[in-house]
Amino acid sequence: MEQRIIEGTWEEVTRHARELAGHRVRVTVLDELSTNDAHSDAEPTAFDVLSKAGLIGTLKGGPSDLATNPAHMEGFGGE
Repeated sequence: MEQRIIEGTWEEVTRHARELAGHRVRVTVLDELSTNDAHSDAEPTAFDVLSKAGLIGTLKGGPSDLATNPAHMEGFGGE
């Protein structure tokens, strides 16, 4: 197997476990700053886009948690 670099989060790297089984590997753990720099060209996630658009969170003027209003909890968890 030729030498190659697999970069990403631990979860992304471990997806290659089967193809790397039986081979020697070297793991370098990058600090948070380096990790962000390495992925700066990555496409934004849906969460990033929706957060930036203000579509994730609470409604303006609405309750911070619908569970604080008993009317929203009627019948929840009941039989």
